[in-house]
Amino acid sequence: KGPLVFFKKDWGSVTSQVYREKILPYILAFREAYKGSVIGPGNMILMEDGLLVHTARLNQEAYGRHNIVKIWFPANSPDLNPIKNIWKRLKDAVYRRQPRTAQEMRQVLQEEWDAFDLSEISRICRTMRARCEAVIAAAGGPTKW
Repeated sequence: KGPLVFFKKDWGSVTSQVYREKILPYILAFREAYKGSVIGPGNMILMEDGLLVHTARLNQEAYGRHNIVKIWFPANSPDLNPIKNIWKRLKDAVYRRQPRTAQEMRQVLQEEWDAFDLSEISRICRTMRARCEAVIAAAGGPTKW
C-alpha cells in the first residue's frame, strides 16, 4: 500500500506535467522503500486508469525510464478498478466522522488510509477475475462491482 498523497493547492490544476513533477516522486519513493521485497529488484507494476494525465506521452516515457510497468485500464470503468472500493470506504468514513475543516478532513482520510489493512486490499484485488467475467457477461454494461 502506497502513501496517501494530498494534492496541494499551489500545484495548480491536474496536468500531465504536474502529475509527473509532483505525484511521480511519491510513486518512486514508494518503490524505493520496497525495492527488493514485494516489488522486486527495481521494478514495479502500476495500475492507473486511462485518464489523460496518466497516459500522456511524457509520463509514459518517465515510467519507462524508471522501470515502471503499467497495467492499462479504461478511464471510465469502475467495475474493473478495485481502487473504487477503497475510495468508497474512505468516503464512507468521512461521512461517518463528519470532519469540519480541511485539516480534519486530511486527518480523517490519513487515519482511515493507515487503518486500511493490506489483507483487505489483497482481498479486493483477488476479485479481478470475477470483475472481468462479470463485465464480459454484461457485454460491457454495469455489474454488481
